[in-house]
Amino acid sequence: MRSYINEEKSQAYMCKNNMTLKEKLHRTLGHINFNNLEKMCKNEVLDGLPKEIESEYLKCATCIENKMHNLPFHNNRRRAEDILEIVHTDLNGPHQTTGYEGEKYFLTFIDDYSKLTKVYCIQTKTEVFDCLVQYVNEIQNLTGKMIKELRCDNGKEYINSRVFQFAKEKGIIIKPCPPYVHELNGTAERYNRSLMDMGRCLLSEAKIHQRFWPEIIKAAAYLKNRTLTNTIEQKTPYEIFFKQKPSVKNLRMYGSKVFVRIPEEKRRSKWDKKAEIGILLGYTDTGYRVLMNNRVIIARHCDIIEEDVNLCGFEDEERQSNYDEEKEIEKQTIRDTTKNQNEENLLQTNDNEEEDDEVEIKVKRSGRKIKAPLRFDEEFGYYCINVNYCDAMIPQNFQEAITSSESLQWKEAMNREMDSLIKNNTWTLVNNPVKDKKVIDVKWIYKKKSNNSDWAGDTQDRKSTTGFVIRLFGNTILWKSKKQNSVTKSSTFAEYVALSEAVTEINFLICLVNEMFIKTIKIYEDNSGVVAIAKYGNFTKNSKHIEVHYHFIHENVKSGKIEVVKIDSENNIADLFTKALGNIKFIKLRNLLNVKN
Repeated sequence: MRSYINEEKSQAYMCKNNMTLKEKLHRTLGHINFNNLEKMCKNEVLDGLPKEIESEYLKCATCIENKMHNLPFHNNRRRAEDILEIVHTDLNGPHQTTGYEGEKYFLTFIDDYSKLTKVYCIQTKTEVFDCLVQYVNEIQNLTGKMIKELRCDNGKEYINSRVFQFAKEKGIIIKPCPPYVHELNGTAERYNRSLMDMGRCLLSEAKIHQRFWPEIIKAAAYLKNRTLTNTIEQKTPYEIFFKQKPSVKNLRMYGSKVFVRIPEEKRRSKWDKKAEIGILLGYTDTGYRVLMNNRVIIARHCDIIEEDVNLCGFEDEERQSNYDEEKEIEKQTIRDTTKNQNEENLLQTNDNEEEDDEVEIKVKRSGRKIKAPLRFDEEFGYYCINVNYCDAMIPQNFQEAITSSESLQWKEAMNREMDSLIKNNTWTLVNNPVKDKKVIDVKWIYKKKSNNSDWAGDTQDRKSTTGFVIRLFGNTILWKSKKQNSVTKSSTFAEYVALSEAVTEINFLICLVNEMFIKTIKIYEDNSGVVAIAKYGNFTKNSKHIEVHYHFIHENVKSGKIEVVKIDSENNIADLFTKALGNIKFIKLRNLLNVKN
């Protein structure tokens, strides 16, 4: 599956080796204003903050790039004198990039007195009412107080009968601003812009795909609730609202590398690794929100490494350049596959010697030619004899496949493969996750096979496997999987031997079947040659070697006891008993056999 996490490292705007404490705190707290950061340290508004930091004037390139905006719109209005006296709300969206769970909007509720903010990420505007009900109930349970006044814009998500009825029941005054006068809802509008500014900074730091913007917005709101604002001095929104000073101990630089412990229940053995690597996306009351394997999880037992925040989960440019060179080499068509294994080993040894800086004396290699032991030739020769030979040349790339003499067959095979991939939702089509970065590509690999029968499947004695299943009224009453007693000279002979054993078993059951008024028993066979011999006795020069005692099959067909019917190999249930199958085909045939988990 395609990964949404960019797997390349990128350059940082501030060099981590020369990073000052002031710069680190600035980035850890979501790129807050430097003046507010100095005030926070001076007044100790967070437990764990240093009392003094550098006073030098700094500018952050990330902030400049992501926080540029127009001049503010000033408006004189009444301020709240207590929490929940006035609450501002606004809906931001729709966003061009859909969230990882289908979100297109985010909804904010801002307490005017404390500036404490609650964010909801939603898919449609119709969810605004449900979020409003949830917010009002949560706030009432936490504080025992009810919202007195709700200020919003003139959108239909607020101005409707459901919202008015709910506000009437709760005693909430709805104050919408006039149409197209968004400045009167300036608190919510400005706060949403601040969230977006901080969110862009966090996104730039973490180097993750934009589809995870809901997590970024929630993390930005979490950090802003724990940092000073320009309208309130000395205290954070969290402290004003909850009458309790928040702690900085759980905060980490956004996008840091996170090692999450794997529960013992999910580890297959004691030798499996105990942690997986993810990226820090946000915070919860009891842990962290981590992006891992394209999923967002909540982790409690984890170890966060924040020294290389700009590099977490990404490869450096040197490794990327090497990767590009390797891809170019892979694209070349390699014809000579008979390279001496010993020569390859010698080349690998030379590479290892060059990488070892401690070795100063170069050892001269003997000029004597190295030969493999004779037993190697005997073993390789034995396996080569047993390999099914394919006369035609196998294409090495797409161009060779479509220009070969068998281009029609290759095109048909490729179309079937593409249909299978689309049917099983093998990939997820996305835009390029990060600019100037490469997406993992795919390539065609071409192979040929003569048939899917288990002819000479045992590499030791070259015997085939007989497999059949007998069903009555859709239920399995007898099955068999057994290695054949003799070596057969062709796949048709092997199939014919298997068919004769099936007919033998059927003759044993023929009396029972006659009592059920079933005159002719159908046998499904996927080998056309076997069907022709059984039905018509068509013996060719290639089938004359079949022993006489197997030809009683043709007699049973002529007498009407059995009927041999051609069936497609994809639907031949007997394949379950003759060979190892892929997962998809195995499940399909198992279901046809009426065997359940």
